[in-house]
Amino acid sequence: MRTKIENSIFIIPCFLGNAENSFLASESLSVTKRLQYFIVEKEKTARAFLKQIGHPKPQNELIFFELNKHQVDDNAYKEFFDMHISSGIGLISEAGMPCLADPGDIVVAYAHQKHFEVYPLVGASAILLALVSSGFNGQSFAFAGYLPIEKQKRKKSIKEMERRVVEKNETQIFMETPYRNQTLFHELIKVLHPQTWLHISCDFHLASQENLNLQISDWQHKDIDLHKRQVVFCLGSSRI
Repeated sequence: MRTKIENSIFIIPCFLGNAENSFLASESLSVTKRLQYFIVEKEKTARAFLKQIGHPKPQNELIFFELNKHQVDDNAYKEFFDMHISSGIGLISEAGMPCLADPGDIVVAYAHQKHFEVYPLVGASAILLALVSSGFNGQSFAFAGYLPIEKQKRKKSIKEMERRVVEKNETQIFMETPYRNQTLFHELIKVLHPQTWLHISCDFHLASQENLNLQISDWQHKDIDLHKRQVVFCLGSSRI
């Protein structure tokens, strides 16, 4: 087990779904409980997570710097990082693994630039869980993140991902904000070829979890409610 936390940043995965149905490695928990300083996507969520895992320090002794997608061009995180790195810093996302569809990557890049140690802890990533649940090619894949909001650009992105599936057998993984999931789903079944395979993963580690893999022609006749659910979409080729 690692004991040194000084001059290091720890990439801390948090729960998908709820704590009762989620898993974190014992080392991830023990190291996190030794940290006092955190760079987080949202302070309220991070505090709730640390309380769930039984962080031994009182909440008023935990120090947070909030970094979201609107603040990545603000260099204030560097000052926080430089001030507290000798005590070790934890990096926490809203859910799952930081730095995947998450602004934390800029903090890790800065840590490398400053020659500090970067230590990723073990935990779930909805993106990887969706990939391995899909049955699609797990040797060649790409994560497209969030698709463009503008309609024509989004359509172009969808068609480009489909082209890469067909020509390269490269699995395409992407996401949407929960309140726009249903709109994206309807766009996918409208834009994609009927024989294209679409996998939808919903609500990992919750009682409502679903992993569904159908061709677009079948999705066109299936009712599914994705509104305000945690969803990862995958496009790929059938392996059988």
